[in-house]
Amino acid sequence: MKQKAGGRVLVCDAVHDCLLEGLSSLGYEVDYQPNVRLSEVDQCIANLSGIVINSRSLLPKERLEKATSLRFIARLGSGMEIVDVPYATSCGIACLSAPEGNAFSVAEQALAAMLSWMNNLTVADRYLREGSWERERFRGRSCQDTQLGVIGYGHTGKALAQRAKALGMTVYAYDKYHEDFHDGFALKSDLSDLLHRAHVVSLHLPLTEETKHYVNDSFLSQLQPGTMLINTSRGSMIELDDTLKALDDGHLDFFYCDVLPYEGDAFVQVFDDENFRRFIQHPRVSVSPHIAGWSFASYRKLSEVLLEKIRNLT
Repeated sequence: MKQKAGGRVLVCDAVHDCLLEGLSSLGYEVDYQPNVRLSEVDQCIANLSGIVINSRSLLPKERLEKATSLRFIARLGSGMEIVDVPYATSCGIACLSAPEGNAFSVAEQALAAMLSWMNNLTVADRYLREGSWERERFRGRSCQDTQLGVIGYGHTGKALAQRAKALGMTVYAYDKYHEDFHDGFALKSDLSDLLHRAHVVSLHLPLTEETKHYVNDSFLSQLQPGTMLINTSRGSMIELDDTLKALDDGHLDFFYCDVLPYEGDAFVQVFDDENFRRFIQHPRVSVSPHIAGWSFASYRKLSEVLLEKIRNLT
C-alpha cells in the first residue's frame, strides 16, 4: 500500500548525503542525529513518521508501542533481529532493510580472509615478526584446489559464490529457505555434505532463534580436519566454548570473525573474560570490528537502496 510522504524522519546513524537529500525532496522533515541515544529516541518516537537505524538502535515492542505515528523503519543493512518485525507489521509499519546495499563489500571481505588463509599470510607474518624463517611450512593452496561451502544463499552468499567461482574455486551452497541455485555460481548441497566437502566454510545467515549458536560441537565435528571457518554474519551464531575446543584440538585450522558475541562498549567490558579473551587472542583466529560491510562504496549504496525503497512507499 502506498503511503503519503511527509512528517519527521529521525536518522539514527551516519548516512550518505544522498539519503538526507532524497528524504527532504520527498517532503520529509529530516532530523539527522547519528549519535542519538536510545533514551532520546524514546522521547521523540511518538512524533516520528519514519526512522532510519543501524545495529545499535533496538526497536522492541516496548519502544514501538510509543510510535503511534510511525509509518516506516529503514534498516541500514540486513539484520532485522533488532526490530520486533511481527509487531511493527501488525501496526502497519513498513519494515525495510538493505541487504543488497553492502552484500558485495561483505563478500569481498570474506574472500580476502579466505585468500589470506590459503596463502598463510597472517600466520607467516606472525612467525617472521618473531624471527622465524620457514618457507616450506607456509606453502599455500591454489583456488583450483579449494572447495568453498557457503551457508546462506541470499545477496551476500551469492556475491561470494560469484567471486570465488571466478577465481576457479568449486563452490557448494546450502540454504534451508532458498531454492534457486541456477545462477551457475554454486552447486546446491545439503548441510552435511557441504561440511564434509569444504576446505572453507563461510556463514551468511540472519540471526534468529534457529541460528543462535549455529556453530556448535555438532556442526564443528562434521567439518573435515583443517578447515577454515568465516563468520561475517552475527557473533551470537558461535558457541564460544565449542569453537575454542575445535581450535585447540586443531580440527578447525583457522577462524576469521568480523562479528563477535560482544561488540562496541560491550566488547571492552567483557574483554577480561578468560574464554572470550583467549578466543580473540588465539593464534589461529583473526578478528575485525564488524567492518566487512563498511566500505566507502557500500556507505553510499546502502543509502541509495533505502531511499529507493522509501520512495516506493509513497
